[in-house]
Amino acid sequence: MKINPEQSIKLFGWWDQPRSYVNWNDIKSKQLSWKTLRLEFGFTAEELYTLQRDKEEWIKRGQLTLYDVSDMRMFPIHPFRDMRADIGEIWNMKWSPDLLYEMGVTYEEMRDEGLSVEIMKHFGFPLSCWQKLGLKASHVTADMSHIFGLDMKELCVILQEYPETPSVVVAQSKLPYPQKVRA
Repeated sequence: MKINPEQSIKLFGWWDQPRSYVNWNDIKSKQLSWKTLRLEFGFTAEELYTLQRDKEEWIKRGQLTLYDVSDMRMFPIHPFRDMRADIGEIWNMKWSPDLLYEMGVTYEEMRDEGLSVEIMKHFGFPLSCWQKLGLKASHVTADMSHIFGLDMKELCVILQEYPETPSVVVAQSKLPYPQKVRA
C-alpha cells in the first residue's frame, strides 16, 4: 500500500531508507494494532482493508478489541463468532441496531448468548429494530409486553403481518463493490 513520507518515518524511523509502500508483513512485524494504525499513523479503514482483506489475519494477531469492530464494517467482523463477545459486552458497546445488523448479528444469536427480556429492555431498541434483527412472533413471550407497550397477542399480530425485513445492500464508502447483508 502506498504511504506518504510522514507515515514512512513513523513506521520505519528516520534512519531507514524512505519507503513509498508498506505491506502486511511490515505491519505484522511491528505488531501494530488497528487502533494504532488508524489514530497514530492516519490510515483510513478502507486503506487498511486494502492492505489486508482477510479478517482472520486481523483477528488472529490478537490486537483487535470490540471498539475496533465498528470501524471494520467492510469485513464485517461478527462480535459473537469472531470476537467471542458476550451479551453484556455487546450491550456495553451501545451499538445501534443498524450496526448490529450490518455485522450480521441476529436476535436468535443474541438470545443464545444470554439475551433475556430484562436485558432487551436495557438495549432500548423499538420493536421495528428487534424485528430487523430477526425477532419473530414465535419468539414472543408474555413478559415482552412491558418492553413494547403491547400485549402478547398484539406483538404477535404485528410480527406476523410484517414478518421480515428484506435483504438490503449496504454501500461502503470507497469500496470497490457494495456488500450484501443478510436479513
